[in-house]
Parts: sequence; C-alpha cells; structure tokens
Amino acid sequence: FFLPHLVSDQDGVVDVQFTLPESLTEWRFLGFAHTKDVDYGTIKATAVARKNFMLRPNMPRFVRWGDGVVLSIVNQSELAQKGRVRLRLIDSVTGEFVFEEERPFFVDAAQTDVVEFEFEVREGWNDLDCEIVAVSGNVSDGEKNRLPVLSTKQEVVEAVPFYVMGVEDGAVEKT
Repeated sequence: FFLPHLVSDQDGVVDVQFTLPESLTEWRFLGFAHTKDVDYGTIKATAVARKNFMLRPNMPRFVRWGDGVVLSIVNQSELAQKGRVRLRLIDSVTGEFVFEEERPFFVDAAQTDVVEFEFEVREGWNDLDCEIVAVSGNVSDGEKNRLPVLSTKQEVVEAVPFYVMGVEDGAVEKT
C-alpha cells in the first residue's frame, strides 16, 4: 500500500521514507532484505500516524432555535498546545455567514480541553454548514459538517375517517 524511498549510506544503513495514508492509526511494519550472497535480515516495527493535536467537535445531530455547540480539543503530543479555534456557521442555501467567532485555547500535554461556543439559532435559518478550525503554531486541524436546523413549530394533522354510503341499499357508491 506504499512505495518506500530507500536511501543507503556507505556503511549499509538504510533510511526508509514513505507516506502513510491519511488514516490516523497504528501500522505494523515488516521488512526483509538480502544480499547476493544470500545474507539476509528482517525488521519488525510499528509506525503510528497521528496529529499533534486533534479537534473533536461534539456536534449535535440537529439544532433548534436557541441551541448552542460544545467543542472538545484533544492534545496527543508531549507538549502543551496553545492557539485559537474558529467556528463559522454558513447558511447552506444562500452561502452567507450567519455566525463567526474565534476563541483562544490552551491544552496541557496529553489532555483534553473544552471550548464552548454559544450562538442562538434564529427563525428562518436553513441547514447550516459548520466549519471548525483550530490552529496552534504551525499545526492545525479542522472539520466541516452539515448541521440540520429544525423548527420549534410542529404541524398537527388530524385524520378523521368518514364513509360514503349509497342512497338505496346502503352499499358504498363508486365514482
């Protein structure tokens, strides 16, 4: 699944460089090498694909008028992260920005911090595109999600059965 770039120095030490897929996970690495004289060697290692910090928004399935959003920032590095996080809400039909706010954050090493954004969903808003971006130094993370907006008004439909009877024999009339 990858094409490594191998660089060997004069002592035979090989530097293996490759690009991991975008999956944030742990990969098992197995290597086998041999010479013309059938000398061989193997290597087993693990490669961990991760970001220094990750934005993990706890988005609701939908919002109604007056709701708010809470975002979590997860720091997986061994250093504290300090930066700014921005939330933008965009009307998905018109494309206009209906809300934009930026807040600072500070997360200790291997900790989680909560950044809260309070906004009021106004009547008449369509579904929202929610853009969340956190920046710390030269690293960043972000997500874009669709956030359905539901009305607080509910239509009430009442179904009442009625029967149409024939005039002479009580049978149902066909039309």
